[in-house]
Amino acid sequence: VIKSASIEGGTLIYKDLAKGTEQKVENLNIDLALDSLSGPFQAEGGATVVNIPLGFRIKTGVLDLTKAMPLELAFNLTDANAEIGFTGQVNAAGAENPDTPIVTGKLTGKGDSVAKLLAALPGGSADGLPPLLGQAFSLDGDVQAGVATAKVENFTLAMGDLTANAGVNATYQGPVKVDAKLAIGRLDLEQLMPPEGAKTEAAAPAATNEAPPAPAAFSLPADVTANAEVTVQQIAYKGQAIDDTKLVAELANSELTIKSASAKLPGGSAVNLSGALTAQNGKPNFAGALKADSTNLRELIEAFAPGAVKDVPADRLRQLSLTTRVGYNPAQVELGDLSATLDQSKLSGGVVVALPDGVQRKQLGLGVGLSIDKLNLDGYMPVASAKAEPAAATTAEKPAEGGNPLKALAPLADYSANVDLRAGALTLNQQQISGLRLVASVAGGALDVKELSVKDFQGGKANIAAKVTDLKGDPKFAADFDITAKDAGRVLQMAGMPAEKGKLGALSLKGTASGTPTDVAYDVNAGMAGIGFQ
Repeated sequence: VIKSASIEGGTLIYKDLAKGTEQKVENLNIDLALDSLSGPFQAEGGATVVNIPLGFRIKTGVLDLTKAMPLELAFNLTDANAEIGFTGQVNAAGAENPDTPIVTGKLTGKGDSVAKLLAALPGGSADGLPPLLGQAFSLDGDVQAGVATAKVENFTLAMGDLTANAGVNATYQGPVKVDAKLAIGRLDLEQLMPPEGAKTEAAAPAATNEAPPAPAAFSLPADVTANAEVTVQQIAYKGQAIDDTKLVAELANSELTIKSASAKLPGGSAVNLSGALTAQNGKPNFAGALKADSTNLRELIEAFAPGAVKDVPADRLRQLSLTTRVGYNPAQVELGDLSATLDQSKLSGGVVVALPDGVQRKQLGLGVGLSIDKLNLDGYMPVASAKAEPAAATTAEKPAEGGNPLKALAPLADYSANVDLRAGALTLNQQQISGLRLVASVAGGALDVKELSVKDFQGGKANIAAKVTDLKGDPKFAADFDITAKDAGRVLQMAGMPAEKGKLGALSLKGTASGTPTDVAYDVNAGMAGIGFQ
């Protein structure tokens, strides 16, 4: 009986004559020890495989098909100073008995960094990897697997400041069923982003006249049932925290149900999404509901967009409550049955965004139908303060004279839209109007204001319809208007122009206008406190 053997500087060559390929294992150094042909068996050494120096250690007990055999495995990647190991047992009886696990034991691993590990692989590189992958890692978990079931318990992963715990139970003899839980401590998103200056550009694809391949049909498995629960104690980004993030989901009968996806944000804010993802005609379709609340909306905005609302008075953008139905498919995104409260205003309606596909739809489309009960715009305007007189503008800073200001609307030509907006009451410059409605559309490079009306306009009313064409060229407009008010001074005050209330009397203005802002043709009947002109 050979009790021990050694190999030094050996080489193994595998040739696949059919494919004409050859693989080599070089620098093979092994120390073998065995008490008998049935074990125990022990081997320790190293080799170079595909130019990667590897170390290994294997230790077994006595081979006995009637009972479990102890097993120890350890592999290390020398250049990366990383290793993975298993300590446990193997039971051959489990191959015939689904109630008996084949493998039971503990899996461990550690290394200087994942980046170092990836760089040690053939063609690998650590360039551009997130900082988190450059930190030391370790893992540990209890594993068990057989012909019918498998599970991982007490699994822990540590990588830098990141810690995670997980557990998985799976059955796969017959319909597959998986239950998984993952709990993460603190997750710093900046540690997951590539470092500044990292190369991210990919090589340009080779020119071809062939049409791109059609995307694969989307589907969800019908014979797999899965339950997942993922929690993150805190997500940090640029000094701000999102707490208690949680996802609870279930896959069954080709439907992925998001029971809850929730998080707590700055400003006493919370968000929760639920719904179901299905496959319809080979495409994903999501239908669900979104709820969001905030006791200090401006704090939430300031947290992620510093300075964005600094000019809004401090008593505004405080309370927000929102519920809406959410729908998604590759053709559109929908927010329906929307109901929201912002400070003292209540909003309802819906929004649909039509997504371009590059074939049938080339432009982004927008459909908006919103109604607000009341809105005091004065309350959201910047607080007036004494300011120094601005310095005289230099020649380069002076606005260009002349031209067509309607050209500023040119970006609208890149979209198509239908808008229907209503406001029960609107306050601006300390004046109030009631029953405001705007119905407008954008299509074919034209803006069509079908209706801009006010039921109560300073004791009168207003109806305006207008169309602006050739948005991408030299825009022209055509408008019809009919405006009446009991106090013209209040109308001018609402428009931001100086005027004393009650000094100008009633106003009537009716007619048409067309052309460009610098070349207008009009037909107008106007009157003010008994004075009329055409």
